[in-house]
Amino acid sequence: MTNATKDSFLGTFKTFSFSESAHVQFAEQVISAVQSDDGDFASDKIFDVFVKAAHLGLTNVVELFLKFNKDLIDVVVNGHSAIFVASCAGHVETVVCLIDNNCKVNYTRPWQRIPLLAAARHGHKKVVEKLLAAKANVGTANGSGHTPLYLAAINGHEKVVQVLLAANADVERADIWGETALFGAAHVGHEKVVKILLDAKASVDKVNKRGHTILFRPAGTDDEKVVRQLVAARATITSQAILNATPNTRDILARALEWRRLFEVAIVLHPLDLPVLVVHKISHSLWSPYADAVSRYCAWNLFTKIKRT
Repeated sequence: MTNATKDSFLGTFKTFSFSESAHVQFAEQVISAVQSDDGDFASDKIFDVFVKAAHLGLTNVVELFLKFNKDLIDVVVNGHSAIFVASCAGHVETVVCLIDNNCKVNYTRPWQRIPLLAAARHGHKKVVEKLLAAKANVGTANGSGHTPLYLAAINGHEKVVQVLLAANADVERADIWGETALFGAAHVGHEKVVKILLDAKASVDKVNKRGHTILFRPAGTDDEKVVRQLVAARATITSQAILNATPNTRDILARALEWRRLFEVAIVLHPLDLPVLVVHKISHSLWSPYADAVSRYCAWNLFTKIKRT
């Protein structure tokens, strides 16, 4: 078989424009041709077809090539391995096949793309579970410091986030910009993921390397639901966040700030047993720019509850 014939043969196979049974038959023909020819052809060309089969989830073809050449399983070209592309595409059966054939699930060099990161980014829960069961490192990260938890969170994959947290993923792990998974989820507006991370005791007081708090971005994008979630979790409210906020979220932050200050006054004055009206008058005069009926009503009720204790 000439080189031109070989390239044409494999090029046709890589289009995968026919049924899986035809893929297997065609792969058998390729392997037969390679076995009767020089060995360089296998290492040079077969890997491309092997990875393509993994990417499309053609498990029978993957198994066939592994029987022909077991060494294909851990070959990495341009950062791609068979298990990486299968994980990226969410082909559970193919991933299991590769794991059963003892492929690597952990890669440490920067140019090697990591299967668990790919599966988490694309929300492939079952693939993530299989990789974790195969001892994939839940704390692995890419060159930007993004962990599987961060990538799952910022892409809104709540089920994957839950799986990773159950596997003891570090909820406080930050990327090279100092941002945790909660930063990512809050910035994009994934309120369900934000709730999961808050329930996992993610810190709401982190400041990234730009000097921004977790509230800064959602306040600036008018994401009221996420802002309310973070305010309820007592996230730090800064003047920077208020200035960056839209009119709607600025109102939420102002009310929350007023409420917190009223609460602090109530705590301080409670031992003195002063009337509620005094607390109301003092707080209103100190923070009148942010005072409104709702916050004063909340503080009034709060203080009367404290007085009854």
